[in-house]
Amino acid sequence: MMLALRTGATTWHLNGTWAVVASKPSRRMLRRRARGLEMTHFVVIPGERWTIGYFSLPPKTRQRAIRPGALALARKIGPDKLIEVQITEDQFWIVGTNARGELERFSDSVLSASERDALETTIPREILAGRERVGYGEAEDLLQGLEGATVPLVPVSLEQPIGIAVGSLAAAGAVWCAFAVWQHHRAIVAEEERQALLLLARRQNANAQRVVLPNVWLAACEEAVGADLLRSGWALTSWTCQPQVLIRTWTRDGGTLATAPGGKLDPSSQGNTITETVPLRLTYSPADRAPHKGGLRRLISKLQEANVGIQLGSVSPTDLKAAVHFTWPAEPSGTDWNGIPGLEFTEMSAATGIDAQNWKTAPVTYTLTARVSGGTDP
Repeated sequence: MMLALRTGATTWHLNGTWAVVASKPSRRMLRRRARGLEMTHFVVIPGERWTIGYFSLPPKTRQRAIRPGALALARKIGPDKLIEVQITEDQFWIVGTNARGELERFSDSVLSASERDALETTIPREILAGRERVGYGEAEDLLQGLEGATVPLVPVSLEQPIGIAVGSLAAAGAVWCAFAVWQHHRAIVAEEERQALLLLARRQNANAQRVVLPNVWLAACEEAVGADLLRSGWALTSWTCQPQVLIRTWTRDGGTLATAPGGKLDPSSQGNTITETVPLRLTYSPADRAPHKGGLRRLISKLQEANVGIQLGSVSPTDLKAAVHFTWPAEPSGTDWNGIPGLEFTEMSAATGIDAQNWKTAPVTYTLTARVSGGTDP
């Protein structure tokens, strides 16, 4: 549902779903897409590229225009930025921009702390590295400094009066060019992915009372990798394990696409690389609600015993967990990690060591990213 935030005499509207397309879309397509997203209204902002926003408003609303906060904030922060604004005690407004300064597909989301953390696991690490966080006490000052005009709302239902003109009607008999349709299809797919990510975040929030123990997650990753490194002329050259899925990368080794594993074709590989996504089979355990202390120090000590270096990130102010990154020289599932308080693996990746062309293997190392409770104080 759309949220309204008032700062002084200005009201900003949040929690929309956005898409950017190369050409002006038709009203029929916009209404069909809005219904698919279960939205009641949409806005259309013309420009070099057309920006479309979808919103859900209460039934029988009389509102005819909104002032989108995400667009105003995107203009303020500029290209390739990510900002997280705490608007209530447990609500965070997320806005990100791409290289053009346009809204990223996850932008304008208003999430709880756990939903935000789940969403952040899907955002590329290089984007997260430059993120800016605005605390609850600073949010009003940020909003008061924004500049943005109101835009007309178009109701999805044809029974309501329409108060917006998207543009002049095309001449009779004019048709969409294939490129414009393709561009809009890409935007639709991106928004569907965004909705799937938010659904995953909400499911993870519902499971907040349950956790996956580190050893269980590592075993699930190992099971998903499997022992079959060669398949019908394709070699498994690398993989990445994420909180809920494993992504396998297959490289062609004499096979063809007709015999390739199921997955997405990498268009830059000239048909030689496939990425396959496999869900993890996870077992949940009751969460320990007691405060976790000393986890970071115990993890560092364990790595020091193995002569393994560690990269430390920032400590999250919401759950006091530190981000860590390290490389393990053997299969991590052969080590007991459950005894480290608050340890939560978020990513593990490895190259299998297979050189398909020369039929030889190299030693395998495992790169892990995790979050662990406890700061650097004793």
